[in-house]
Amino acid sequence: MTTREEVVVRAGFDNTTIAQGLRGTKAMIQEFATTAVSYLSGIFGAWQAVAFARGIVDWAKNISLVSERLNVGTTAAQQFSYAAKLTGVELDDVAASLDRLAKAKETATGGGPASIPMLAAFRQFGISLHDIQTMTPETLFDRIAQSVARTGANAAVTAAAMELFGRAGGKLIPLLAQFEAIKKRTP
Repeated sequence: MTTREEVVVRAGFDNTTIAQGLRGTKAMIQEFATTAVSYLSGIFGAWQAVAFARGIVDWAKNISLVSERLNVGTTAAQQFSYAAKLTGVELDDVAASLDRLAKAKETATGGGPASIPMLAAFRQFGISLHDIQTMTPETLFDRIAQSVARTGANAAVTAAAMELFGRAGGKLIPLLAQFEAIKKRTP
């Protein structure tokens, strides 16, 4: 017969001190974590505020540069920049087009054979000689955009845009068609 003997060994010790130590350690870790999070959020919050301020300064400098480059006010610079971004037109094309429009204005008002195609192009957009003489290139651009938005783009409109704005005139048609609506949404 097989006997089975059990040996039970019981070790008794007081673990109260260990439990208290673990609870104290846990409390210290939680306090450290709370303090660390508080400090880090303050640091990152300040960093984000500085980054935001730098972004605003950079944006203002950019608008100022665009304004100078396009020879327009800062509000118009924001509108042109935003419209170019939304329609996929390069800002360089907008700048070149405004320069070309200023030259087209001079040519149209200068008389002689070179003025005839320019006057015809302006008339395509409903702009008279008096309008050409009294409006700035920026205002002429607005009037052309209004006309394109109203009538839509077709071969005659594209040809007139290319006459007034140069090669970039064809690229500007999407911007011209949406310019008035975009100006109203400019941030």
